[in-house]
Formats: sequence, C-alpha cells, structure tokens
Amino acid sequence: TPQPNWADAFAAGGEILQKYPVGQTDAIIPLNSIDQAVTLGMLGLDASYAKQTQYQDQALRYAQVALDYLKSGGKARRQDGKFGVIRYDLTREDAVSSLTYTIGHVKYWDKKDRKGALANFYEVTQIPGSFKTQPRVYATIGEYYKDEAVKIGADIAKLVNDLKAATTDEEKLKIDGEIKPKEALFNGYAERAMDAFGRAHKMAASGTPDEKKYKDGLYGVLKGLYELRFPGKADLDSWVATTVAKPMPNPMTEVQPVFDAQPDATTTTTTTTGSTAVNRP
Repeated sequence: TPQPNWADAFAAGGEILQKYPVGQTDAIIPLNSIDQAVTLGMLGLDASYAKQTQYQDQALRYAQVALDYLKSGGKARRQDGKFGVIRYDLTREDAVSSLTYTIGHVKYWDKKDRKGALANFYEVTQIPGSFKTQPRVYATIGEYYKDEAVKIGADIAKLVNDLKAATTDEEKLKIDGEIKPKEALFNGYAERAMDAFGRAHKMAASGTPDEKKYKDGLYGVLKGLYELRFPGKADLDSWVATTVAKPMPNPMTEVQPVFDAQPDATTTTTTTTGSTAVNRP
C-alpha cells in the first residue's frame, strides 16, 4: 500500500477538524469531521509502522476525540453508517476497537508509556471489534510481563551471587530472605506472561508460512517461560489450556507473588540453623 504524504494528511485533516469540530455542523456546510478524526487517528497506527513518529501526538489527540464521539453514540455522517475516509471503512464497533488499539500501540512503542498502554490493550480484549481476536494485542501484554520478569530475574541472579559469597549463616539467612519474595514475584509475572502469550498463540492463525512462523514463535516464548517457571515439568499445553479458559487478568491490577511450597527442611538443611539458604547456590 502506498504511504500517504504524512505532513499533508495531518495538515489538511487538522484544518478541517479545527474549522468543523467533531459533532458540530456549519449552518451552510453541514460538515461533522468525525470521519476525518477517525482517519487521522488510524493514520497514527500506519505512521508508527512506518516510523513516522513526529505525528503521533496529533494522532493520539484525534483518536481520542473520535473515540469520545463514538462511545457517546454520536451519529455517522455516511449513509452506510460507517466511519472514516480513504481506505478506512469501519463500523462503529471496529472503529472503537481499532482506535483503542492504535492509542495503546502508539503509547507502548512510540511514547514508551508501556504500563499506561496496558489499559488500552486490555480494553480491546474486553470489547467487540476487529482487534479483540488479534494475537498481537495479547502478545504485547505478554511482552510487558516478560520484560518485567527478566528484570526481576536479574535481581535474583545478583542476590544468588551475593549468597554464594556470603561467609556466615546470618548473612545467608538475610540474603535468602530477600531472594524468596523476588522469586515469588518472578513467578507471578511469568504466569501473567504465559497467560497472555497463551491467548496470543491460541488466536494466531497458521494458514500461511508467515502465520505459522509467528505462531511457532509464540509457542517458543511460552516454552521458554514455562521451563523457567516450572523447571523439570512437562505439562505446558495442559497448563495453558486451563489458564486461558479463565478470564484474562486485568493488567492494571497488581501482580501478586506466587510462593511455591518449600521442600521439607529436614531433607535440605546442611547446618544447625534450619536454613535452606546454604543449599541454594
């Protein structure tokens, strides 16, 4: 698809929106600029893919204006009841879904507001529309959790090195007390990541070589996370099937630590302190 002239598109569209605000009409020229607002908002997604990020503030503003109008029940100007111009031909549901995803995508990848974007992505999963079943919505949520788990894993690795270097049981107990909550938080983030990637994998098509490659890649990420979270276990498919059958956790809720049951201290302790820390390294 030929790329638009970004500067001209946003300049012309912005001029129309300023002269004829969304939801209002002129007495002589009854122009409600909702179609232009939808189109400029959607161009934000195209601009992001094309790395034309200088227009993203405008795109976010127009997308939000359009969403507010659509969600309030504002009427379409087109006789077919759809919204958008040029190649955009969207029902109300698809316009809301697409614009909500666009805002999330621009926030996450261009504005680097990754945590803030999760609210938009989650909303997309909860409303009807074309992006509800798009695997990349869920994969991006999973990517956020995975990145956070990697950061926690790095903290754990440092603490484990400190534990190896500790010379007294007192030091080891202290460090062990710091490691366990970190491990539990890692578990929580890893499980959230697997939940999201599992949904992405379930929804991903595999009819073409490119689709199959993407689907297989999602499974590879799932497998790697599962091996870290449940080392030595081999029921990934069962775990994912059970998990994705439940409602998806709202990513705006705090990730809860997941503490695994500890082995019997009598079989793991090598000192008289009762601590298992000395065995961790």
